[in-house]
Amino acid sequence: MPGGLYIGGPGPALGYHGRPDLTERSFLPDPFRGDSGARLCRTGDKARYLPDGNLEFLGRADNQIKLRGFRIELGEVEAVLNAHPVRTKCFSAS
Repeated sequence: MPGGLYIGGPGPALGYHGRPDLTERSFLPDPFRGDSGARLCRTGDKARYLPDGNLEFLGRADNQIKLRGFRIELGEVEAVLNAHPVRTKCFSAS
């Protein structure tokens, strides 16, 4: 059954320091750890478990990625590439 992918640990929180509004939307309590402060981060990816226990990536729930703590709207990148005089049409993932 497909669902949202969540990840935990200290790394996913980079880029959310001082942004309680963004933290509230993107993180939820981790039900798998006993630590009351442990959180899971909503990645925006869709995935499902396979019978062998592996995860299958099914795509993005939105058209946005996070790179080194920065949120990047892929549509904005595509628009800039499409506006470049050398390119007539950029590949679109949609």
